[in-house]
Amino acid sequence: MGAALVTLSFALMFVLPLLPVHAQLALIALSAIGFDLGLQSSLVAASEPGIWP
Repeated sequence: MGAALVTLSFALMFVLPLLPVHAQLALIALSAIGFDLGLQSSLVAASEPGIWP
């Protein structure tokens, strides 16, 4: 799920040239937040030991 969020954040940046400047800034901020949350969730998921028996 984290990898999908990171990919989606980067994919959304392809529409930046089509947007006005204020919308570009908002999208960059949202993409940065999405990238950070996706990366952090991937790191946490990789460090979880799983279910103990």
